[in-house]
Amino acid sequence: MYKERHSIFSVKKVILAILIIVLVFFVLMWLFPTKSYLNSNGEETSVTKVFSENINLMKEAAISYYTDERLPQNVGDKEKMTLADMLNKHLVTELVDSNNEMCDNKTSYVEVTKEENEYLMKINLSCKDKTDYINTHMGSYTYCVGDICEKKNKLVEETLENTSETTTQDVSTNVDKKCEYTKTIMTYGNYGSWSAWTKNKVSPSNTRKVETKTVKEQTGTNRKTYTTEARYSASRQMINGQIVYVCSNEYNNPGKYQVAVACTKTVKVYKDTPIYSNVTYYRYQDRQINYQKVKKWDDCNSNLINQGYKKTGNSR
Repeated sequence: MYKERHSIFSVKKVILAILIIVLVFFVLMWLFPTKSYLNSNGEETSVTKVFSENINLMKEAAISYYTDERLPQNVGDKEKMTLADMLNKHLVTELVDSNNEMCDNKTSYVEVTKEENEYLMKINLSCKDKTDYINTHMGSYTYCVGDICEKKNKLVEETLENTSETTTQDVSTNVDKKCEYTKTIMTYGNYGSWSAWTKNKVSPSNTRKVETKTVKEQTGTNRKTYTTEARYSASRQMINGQIVYVCSNEYNNPGKYQVAVACTKTVKVYKDTPIYSNVTYYRYQDRQINYQKVKKWDDCNSNLINQGYKKTGNSR
């Protein structure tokens, strides 16, 4: 009897030991994945990390480059710069992917589109291991240090602008005093209708677009002089009871004739021929200049003064 019970307990112990070993094995597999899994997950993380760093380098370089004078002026206008352009302008250095291969300089680009009140920037990066793009909005917000900056999320924007909120008061105790700066920014409106064509020369400018056309038309005449002999009938007169025909001294054959003759006289004849030349016509479109006041808050000793901003005297 004792041997039977002892044998049963021994079998249970063996089964329990096997279950524990299997459980420990699976726990170890979960805690320490296989090498192939680690390599796959590690490679994916590396690709994402390198790509994210590269596309952010392009974005920051583009934000620094696109100051007021380089931005599109009218709603819907676009300004595009390829990665090759950025390299030529020394805004970035060559971008390489996770395999240390150069990204495509021609299909990678930054494009800025003028919207109603701000700008949409698209950053597209094309590399052999990954191709994707991101969008970000830019504008002259109160928290910008330069002319424009990247739009922050609504929570951050409200925190910076609403100084009456308790959360802002808590943060402001840890930062320096801010001063308000203003700057008048010049923008252009849309072009109006075309004017009528005119021969008066018109020159293009920042506010005027000019078109020209050249046509051949008569611009004058060329007069030539010819000499010829004109013939006139002699005057018929009664002299001493006889009919005579008289040519006066103004003619080439003056005298009295018994028969009808033609008096001749040398005269000048003028002939006009038209002169044709190429004539240039001009027409133009004008657009208005708009002025917008931009406000920013920054340190009271900010270098915004060097960028054309003026300190208003308001502080917080």
